[in-house]
Amino acid sequence: GATRITGTSNAPGKLTIGVLLPVPGTWELFLQAKLGGQIVTVPYTLSAV
Repeated sequence: GATRITGTSNAPGKLTIGVLLPVPGTWELFLQAKLGGQIVTVPYTLSAV
């Protein structure tokens, strides 16, 4: 199955993300946002059991 990611923001500076992964393990996620006209990429490591 495919990985599915959704996100919401209810307050400035706060982002809540839900991730549905097909198998357990260590996953590297990359969040991209456009700030001031430039795309910024932030890496994040997630351990799913």
